[in-house]
Amino acid sequence: MNKTKNYFSSLLFLASIMLGVTSFAATGSEKKGDQLYQLFDFVGAIKLYQSALEKEPDNLSVLQKIATCHRMMNNTIEMENWYGQIVKIDSAAPINKFYYAQALRSNEKYDDALRYYNEYKISSKDSRPLSIINGYKYIQKLQKGNPSVKVENLINANSAEMDFSPIGAMYISRSNYKGSGVKSASDKKTVNLKIYKSNYESGLNDWGKAEEAVLFNSNDYSVAHPAFSADDNILYFASDMKGGYGGTDLYRSVKTGGQWGTPENLGGEINTPGDEKFPYIAKDGTLYFASNGHYGLGGLDIYRVLVDKKTNKLGKVENLGAPFNSSKDDFGLIVAKDNQSGYFTSNRPGGLGSDDIYSWINQSVKLNVKVIDKITREIIVGADCKLICSADFKGNKKTDVSGQTEYTVLPDSRCTLKVGKAGYKAKIFSVNFKKESKELVVEMEKMNLEIKLEILVLNKATNQPIEGAQITVDSKNTTDKVNAQTDPEGKLLVAGIKPNNEYYVTVEKETGNPNAKYLTVKRDVSTMNVKAPAFLKEVVYLDLVEKNVAIKIDNIYYDLAKWDIRPSAAKELDKLVAILEDNPTIEIELSSHTDCRSSMAYNMKLSSQRAESAVRYITKQGIDPKRMIATGYGESKLINGCKCEGSVVSKCSEAEHQENRRTEFKILKF
Repeated sequence: MNKTKNYFSSLLFLASIMLGVTSFAATGSEKKGDQLYQLFDFVGAIKLYQSALEKEPDNLSVLQKIATCHRMMNNTIEMENWYGQIVKIDSAAPINKFYYAQALRSNEKYDDALRYYNEYKISSKDSRPLSIINGYKYIQKLQKGNPSVKVENLINANSAEMDFSPIGAMYISRSNYKGSGVKSASDKKTVNLKIYKSNYESGLNDWGKAEEAVLFNSNDYSVAHPAFSADDNILYFASDMKGGYGGTDLYRSVKTGGQWGTPENLGGEINTPGDEKFPYIAKDGTLYFASNGHYGLGGLDIYRVLVDKKTNKLGKVENLGAPFNSSKDDFGLIVAKDNQSGYFTSNRPGGLGSDDIYSWINQSVKLNVKVIDKITREIIVGADCKLICSADFKGNKKTDVSGQTEYTVLPDSRCTLKVGKAGYKAKIFSVNFKKESKELVVEMEKMNLEIKLEILVLNKATNQPIEGAQITVDSKNTTDKVNAQTDPEGKLLVAGIKPNNEYYVTVEKETGNPNAKYLTVKRDVSTMNVKAPAFLKEVVYLDLVEKNVAIKIDNIYYDLAKWDIRPSAAKELDKLVAILEDNPTIEIELSSHTDCRSSMAYNMKLSSQRAESAVRYITKQGIDPKRMIATGYGESKLINGCKCEGSVVSKCSEAEHQENRRTEFKILKF
């Protein structure tokens, strides 16, 4: 910063600035340089210090004073040079690494700056580097900034001198520096700032005498850079009063009964161990300020934070990035009523003087998106909106309580807008901008939020679809019921199935033949934990059976000479139980067969016991025993030529004998 910006609490005692410097006997040139330094004549002081350095090239004290003078004038090129020499000296205080890093950052040597910030952090308890180090990852994003903002130097308004803080209010900051002395309640000769007020006197067509405006002005600390809320009842200002977080902090005072109340520090989210200055409150309630303590591009950067108009609660601090900020000092931002233009001050390269005033204007265009229900015309809150204008511009937002959201884009942008909301069909738009802002009303159509159930009915033997199968879908929890038939593809699509419900599905098919029938199949279908919309599918196989035609039950095995139902056999008999439950009118004969081995009488008895054992098992599952006849056929109905009675010797394999050891059922009555 230059001399004026650094007027805040500038210590005139060099010993406090040179803390940690090795002492040398001061030469005449050095002493004269100290005197000029106390008068803020840094240029003159540097000449004398350099003269002293010629006599003692290794005098760390003089090196330190030259570097400090350049730092007070914010000459970052020279700062880099002199602090670069100092950090190579082992006896130099660690603080020099911090100042060297600051100079490197202001000269856009960010990688080198990061190195020295980290080295200083290790050697010091000073917390100033922390935010800067943590924000290093944002450097490229900040440099890119907002391309829709155009910044211009106010050539006609600027001069070769310092032009800054373009605020027209007649609350002003003024120092207590008078001639060659200062007014202070302490022993230290410290230049401080106070807030003054001047009233316009219409009779004289001029401004009256400036008088102290607040009771908390002090000779011991600075109170400066006044800014007022839209209703003029809250005063924001900067001060280095005791109890702050760093060099200068931001405060606010609330007017009560015509008097400004006790200052309130804005807290550690706003204030840092560095300096926060130049507050400004825009009409929309946004607080802008400058800081060198938050992460940024270098020097003073401009930041903003939203202030809630009702609660005065402060939001999150945001760096404005380029083109508002540069690696140099950027500060004193003000915003016009349209919130799209204004001014700020910077000493960035290319200006006419040390600090120049710049104008800025936001050339962007806006897209206002409103999302409504197409049928009811009601607003839709929380709709997901995604605007894609280029590879590096992707804006994901949600509609607010008014069903709206807004995007800011560059003129002549070609964008794609995607809008989605659970329960609605997604919509995609191409949005091309010229120079004008746009409003877009998106009408969303509700999706069918039901669950659909498709039932496919196939012939179990042929795997072919069965047309005309009668299907009943019956809700367990409601009175909903569907009766319909399958189409030529064997399908039936049932809509309106509800989530978190249980359904009975019954599938039947008549043949028109009194001696042939498709066995009815019943299924349970659950939609518990199924979220709509959803598509469920059930495949049902129907058995086409005839009266008195035996149907083999597979995998019914018994231990040798035993008739007990084994667990594996029980699983197969359960399938027959399901058939009897689904077809409550049929009556069956359940028969058991043996191979030819053992005597015919023994086999007849064994098969009868096995058939009866199977019937008893089925009865225990709840089937009426009157619907079943147990018959043992022994070896009387062999299905191959494996006979072995009397003198006949069978040459059949064990597998062939197994074919004869079987359990069957046949339907006696439909």
